Amino acid sequence: VVYRSAAAAVFSALPETHPVRASPYVNLAKLDARRGAFADAERYGREAVRLSAQSFPEGDPMQGHARTRLGRALLAQGRRADGLRQLDAGLAILRAQPDTDPDALAEIEGWRTNPR
Repeated sequence: VVYRSAAAAVFSALPETHPVRASPYVNLAKLDARRGAFADAERYGREAVRLSAQSFPEGDPMQGHARTRLGRALLAQGRRADGLRQLDAGLAILRAQPDTDPDALAEIEGWRTNPR
């Protein structure tokens, strides 16, 4: 609830296309997936993908995080082909980053078989 209030404040204070808005959408997708609200996680993930694609250069980690969150939400809803496409695209970006935590990558890989 606190994070949602903080995110709402960010959204109301910044223009719709401001790059800072992508991060709260990624985090909201993450929070909703953790509570099993995968339709909401998909909605936030799609917005994060849209904003990160228009606001950050290709291959930016924000795009990787957005795509993996969207992929998880799609996989959890049984939309395997679309989910894997997003998950694989995001993982490729994150693997290319020298400072990506290997444990985080392993967790994301696990979503292929258990996205919930």
